[in-house]
Amino acid sequence: MLLIAAQDQRYWDFFYQRFILDFSFHCRLYFSTIIYNMAKNPVFAVIWIVMLVCLAWPVAAFCCGMWLLLQPFEGCFSFVKDITDFLEKLITWPRDCGRAISDCATRCPTPW
Repeated sequence: MLLIAAQDQRYWDFFYQRFILDFSFHCRLYFSTIIYNMAKNPVFAVIWIVMLVCLAWPVAAFCCGMWLLLQPFEGCFSFVKDITDFLEKLITWPRDCGRAISDCATRCPTPW
């Protein structure tokens, strides 16, 4: 019984050193770079959050419905392709805003 307990302890020591410590190190490294990027200029992050909530999400939500309605007609009419491409850029605008928030970018994220 004592031998089994010693083997279990060695297994858990190996598991802890190999996976838990490595994972916590990589998490700390990843999150410290995020915090460092956000500490560059947090004022811009706040501005982009306000823009995301007040402008980008409502515009994307409105354009999403129009994009869904026009998508089936893209194969029938060639001019609909240009419209749906533009609407798709507006729909993915919140992703660009989120990237600007995480980077604290000084340049305004535009949908086009």
